[in-house]
Amino acid sequence: MLATLKIIHILSFSLGIGVSMTQAVIGPRVARVGPEAAASLVQVQTVLGRFGGAAVLLLWITGVWMVYAGFGGFGALPGLFHAKLAYRA
Repeated sequence: MLATLKIIHILSFSLGIGVSMTQAVIGPRVARVGPEAAASLVQVQTVLGRFGGAAVLLLWITGVWMVYAGFGGFGALPGLFHAKLAYRA
């Protein structure tokens, strides 16, 4: 079970990275193309944004699930993990 959660966690992280990189490529092009093409690119960005949001949500769900399934809660985690969470928050 824990291995499956780790796989889903890593795949959702990868999806989030891929969506971010794609948005970084598409974003500047919206301003340089005609209005018809810009509308299409904005639609693509909207869909990618939904995928990215779902990836982040899945990343959080699987992360918390793994903490409780593998360690029994946040209290059992080492101090470096708490420092990592505090640094990114």
